[in-house]
Amino acid sequence: MSGLVLSIILGQRHGYDRLSYRIHKMDSTKKNIEMLQQLKTAGFRIALDDFGTGYSSFQYLQTLPITTLKIDKSFIDNITQNKKTESIVRQIIEIGHEMDLIVVAEGVVSKEQKDILNSLSCS
Repeated sequence: MSGLVLSIILGQRHGYDRLSYRIHKMDSTKKNIEMLQQLKTAGFRIALDDFGTGYSSFQYLQTLPITTLKIDKSFIDNITQNKKTESIVRQIIEIGHEMDLIVVAEGVVSKEQKDILNSLSCS
C-alpha cells in the first residue's frame, strides 16, 4: 500500500474503524511493518489470512502487528475426521489466544465443525 493511499485512508474521519486489512503474502520489511502499525494504531484490524499454509508462517506472528489470526479452511475441512488436524487447530487457537489475538476459522460448513471450534473458544 503506497504512502499516498495510506494517508488518504487515515485522513478520513469515519468508517475505517470497521475495516480489516488481510495479509496473504507480504515481505516483513521495516517499511511494511511500519505501515501496518499505522493502520493498527488508526483502528484497523490486521488479519493474517490462511494461517497454517503457504506464506502465512509463524514468523509473521512474531513480526507483524496483527490483531486477528484466520485459520485456513484446509484445516477446518478435516477437523471432524482427523484427530491430528484437531490437535493442530487446537494448538493454533491456543497460540493465538496467548498472543491476545482474535482467532477465526475459515470455511466452517457443518454443525460438527462449529461445535468443535466453539469448544476450543474459536469463532
